[in-house]
Amino acid sequence: MLLYETSGPKVQSCARQTGDTTWLVDRDKTGHVLAAGWEAMVPLAQLADVTEALEDALTQQYGPPDSCVSRTGTLKQWHWWPAGRYTVQARLVDPSPLYAVRRGRLEVQAIPAEAVVCLTWVHTPTELFVP
Repeated sequence: MLLYETSGPKVQSCARQTGDTTWLVDRDKTGHVLAAGWEAMVPLAQLADVTEALEDALTQQYGPPDSCVSRTGTLKQWHWWPAGRYTVQARLVDPSPLYAVRRGRLEVQAIPAEAVVCLTWVHTPTELFVP
């Protein structure tokens, strides 16, 4: 697959699920990690607080964030921080306006710094949208 689903270098993607968290790694053909991240399913009542706590920790580590999207559709927050050779992104996904679900998703990823940060998520497993 391509790193950004429709663009970028070809990668070998793998995912592993542990409980409510899916870990994602994208490697090039030589085995170097190009991007990594995780997605955690969080009860809707706690999703904003969990996301805010993570964003606060990332802000303390990397400085003030920038933002791509705010309060549109199911993607409620999308912040990113420059982090050396990478850009760290955090996204809050709340599908409840469109689907009858009890949980939303907190997504965190590190992608190459030279990438345009307002691209689609490196990998979005469709099974995570199932309630």
